Formats: sequence, structure tokens, C-alpha cells
Amino acid sequence: MIEEMKISKLRRDTYRKFESVIKSNQPVKITTKFGNAVILSESDFENIRETLEIMNNPILSEKLEEGLKENIEDCTPLEEIGWRIDTE
Repeated sequence: MIEEMKISKLRRDTYRKFESVIKSNQPVKITTKFGNAVILSESDFENIRETLEIMNNPILSEKLEEGLKENIEDCTPLEEIGWRIDTE
């Protein structure tokens, strides 16, 4: 569930709220009488942007679908390829 905050509360606690969003990667919905907005960390924004880019590219999208259909046992382990996955 996404945290919601009124704009008046955000005004009082802007620095801490942005710091929290950046550190936790948890978005915050800001509500106003004119409409709502969402604060995202830059890393979340980039992940969304990259996902949309892949999904809007027919060639990349097709390759992704093909990869999802592959049996995991038929794939080469990452250790053999030499890839490193960052978990942070």
C-alpha cells in the first residue's frame, strides 16, 4: 500500500520525506485539492522508464517473451557467464 500525505504536511517535512523516499524506494502519494502526485526515488523512476522502453520496443519485447518461455534448466548459470548481479 502506498503511503499518502497531504501537501500541507509535506511542506512541513519536505527534507525528511524526500530522504525517506530515496532511502526506502517507497513512493509517496501527495494529495491536494487540485489533484494528486507521486514522489518516486530516482532509481524507481529509472526502472519504470527502462521497463516502458523495453515494452515499447517490439524487438526487445519479443526477446523478453522468448526468454520467459525458456526452461530454466536449459540456461547457462550466471557464474559460468561471468555476470555479476547487484542487489543494492
